This record gives sequence, C-alpha cells and structure tokens, in this order.
Amino acid sequence: MFRLSCAAFLLSPVVLAFPPSASETSCTIPGQLAGQHHACAPSGGGIAIAESPERARYLIGLAEAGAERFERYFGQKATPFAIVERTEGGLTDAEQQALKDAGYAAVLPWLSPQGFRNQMTQSVRRAFDAGTAAMEPEQRELAWQSALAQLEPRVSEAAANERDTTAIPHELGHMWLIRGFWPEAGAAAGGHYGGPGPDWLDELAAVILEPDPAADARRKQFGKRYAAIRTARARGEIPTDELLDLVGYFTKGHPVGANPQELMNRMGGGATDSGATIRVLTGAEAQRIAGDGIRFYLQSRLVADFILDRSGDPVVFGQVAMAMAHDPDFAAWLASSGAHHGLPGSISEFEQEWLRWLEQRYPDES
Repeated sequence: MFRLSCAAFLLSPVVLAFPPSASETSCTIPGQLAGQHHACAPSGGGIAIAESPERARYLIGLAEAGAERFERYFGQKATPFAIVERTEGGLTDAEQQALKDAGYAAVLPWLSPQGFRNQMTQSVRRAFDAGTAAMEPEQRELAWQSALAQLEPRVSEAAANERDTTAIPHELGHMWLIRGFWPEAGAAAGGHYGGPGPDWLDELAAVILEPDPAADARRKQFGKRYAAIRTARARGEIPTDELLDLVGYFTKGHPVGANPQELMNRMGGGATDSGATIRVLTGAEAQRIAGDGIRFYLQSRLVADFILDRSGDPVVFGQVAMAMAHDPDFAAWLASSGAHHGLPGSISEFEQEWLRWLEQRYPDES
C-alpha cells in the first residue's frame, strides 16, 4: 500500500509513510524487532513499540483515541494494529512478516521526534545546497544558520506533539478502513492512492479520525480559501482553486497519490529491501509533492461535516463504506439510498446543496 500525508508550507514537513497493505502485527516484541527496541505498550486494540516505556504509552493512547472514533463513525471495531517507532524509519520485509505472524492487521512505522528532526534537517539541507552553490563559504554558513533558525519551530516539542496527535490516527484510519471493509485487499490494491475503494472515502476516513483541534484547524483553513474564492469572484476573476468542485472530488483520483511509483521516482526512492519506508521532505520539495493534497484534506473535512449534519447519524460512514465495498459507485448509492440518509440523490445535487450549506456555515462578512 502507498500512503502519503502532506502539509505544504515553506519549511513545513511532508511526512511520507509507505506501509504495505498486507502487513499485520503483536506485545511481546517479535524476535525480528526485539533487539532494536526497549519498550512495548499494549492496549485492547494493539501495541506500540518504541525506545522508552513513556513514549510507547503515549503512542498507544493516540492510537486508541483514533480507534474509538473509527468505531463511532464506522460502526465496527478497528482491526488490530501496531505502531513501531524508530529514529531511523522503516521496517524490513522480515520485520513486517514477524508482525503479521503476531496477528495485527495494521502496521504503522513511525519516526521518533529526533528521527523527524534529522530527516527535516537533511531535507532542508538538500534544498539549501541546491540554491546556494554559488555563495562564498562565509555567506553560505550564515545563510545555513538562518535556515536552521527558521526550521526550529517545525521540529520543536510542540510541533512534534501536533504531528503525532493528528497523523497517527489519520494514518491508521486509512488502514482500518481498508481492513474493515476490504479485508482481502492485497498490497497492489487496484493502483489507487490507498485501497480498492474510492480515493475520496479513503481520505475522508482518515481525516475524520483526527482530534478536534486538527478538525477545527482544517475548517478554519477551508474558510480562508473559501473567502479568497469569493473575493476573486467579486472582482470578476475566475478562481483557479478547485476547492468547491465536488464533482471532481467524488470522481477523480487523489491529487497527490494517483501514481505512487512516479512519486517514489521523483523522490529518488528507487528499489529497497524495506517493506515500509518513511520520508520527510520540506520547502520546495514539499510544495512540489503536496500539490493539491491539502485541498483534498479540506474537502474531506467539510464533506464529512455536511454528511453528519444532514444525516444526523455518525455511523452513516460505515454504511457508505459497506456500499462502496460492494459497488464503488457513489452516484448509484446516492440515487438509491441518499434520501434515506437525508442526502441528495445525485453528485451534482450533492454539490449544489453543499455549496448552499457552506454559505450558511461561512457567511460573507465583506
């Protein structure tokens, strides 16, 4: 399975986790991993393996919070999971197999705060070296120290906590959706961004598992882009932002992960004997790779809010997922079942009602 989490801001990270979809896991640390880790924290749903007991307990708590939200929205328990945190990211095929043999269906390799700092620094250094080759040595060193100062807020303890609390349930949400509704999906699940289901549902399932502060931040960011579109239209301009194109959202592939192999090639990934890798990119690299990924996240958050508001039933997402597992035609489901859930009967009607709903949610204050 290919998995990508993006945040496209200057010196902000793009965290790329590439776990294969056929992996599974355990809290006695499997022999393949035992020599590299010091602690394992169990829970009712899975385990977290890390370099310290405190860190393992922290990670398992974040995962369990996400698992509770998954059950709330999808009407079933999350499949067993394992988080394996290292300062050097990645899991080999042998380690993946050891976790699979232990009985867990979702495996998330994770970078420790220090590992994240290391990769962020390396990524910034690549961009820096490419742009300052013509500088004199003394100027270059001063410029590098300035770049490090700009990087520091992105690798601070607060930033690491925000990354953990948002991205861990998000990434597990992708896996829980696939394992819960497409349990037989293999590593090459139809060439999609995630599993064999619609890309929009794959992303929505991850976004709605994020904690409330992250959800509120996405709603706020959506509002800013929505206001910018309104301003452009008031000036007689044609906005280039596709934020309000729900027909495209429901019918096109994920704007970032449509071609995983091409993305890996652009990153210089190449072949590896590791079954799961993590890459962190920043600055221009992040901007180039993230593309419209953030827009897809924001659409997913507001589409989910609209569905919850209209249906009044949080488990509606589980019913949608079950229907998509049988027939991934959302338009057909809306036509046959949309009205039963308080939703429009077609994608075009869905878009129009969503736009009217947005006008009420984000009143024009100009």
